[in-house]
Amino acid sequence: MGEILAAPCASSSSSPSSSSRGDGSSHATSERDGRVAWLHSGSAGVEHILAVPRVRDAVAPLTNARGAFSASLGEWALFASLWFAKKVHAMRASQAKGEWMRDTVGMLQGKTMSIVGYGDIGRACAVRAKAFGMKVVALRRDPSKARSTSNWSPYDRGGVVNAVL
Repeated sequence: MGEILAAPCASSSSSPSSSSRGDGSSHATSERDGRVAWLHSGSAGVEHILAVPRVRDAVAPLTNARGAFSASLGEWALFASLWFAKKVHAMRASQAKGEWMRDTVGMLQGKTMSIVGYGDIGRACAVRAKAFGMKVVALRRDPSKARSTSNWSPYDRGGVVNAVL
């Protein structure tokens, strides 16, 4: 779970304090009245926080870090893809033995990247994969969030929209 940032209650004259709820979230409270001013999740998803009734029923705004790490994680996905396509693990093993690896390596161009969860991070991965000349197949949990594009071919399978981008 992500780090949770805390903010003081604006309506309180007491100094705020941050405490943990025991569910991975923190909240800012006023020592005088115990009201929560703001909840923040350092991760993109908030489902794990909203599963706690006390959090779900709170009137304080809940914010998250959606988009904060998308570009970095998109790059990481391509780095991992390149690692395996270029057999970096075998090259490093050969290097450790003082040998020259003579083997062919793959390319990402023309390969297909499947993305399960086409949210902000999934889209960041797709953009980078397309830049490498890859075909991208994306799966969404909620078909109503699908955006129409010229080569979007949705079909429903158990509540998941599949798209070739």
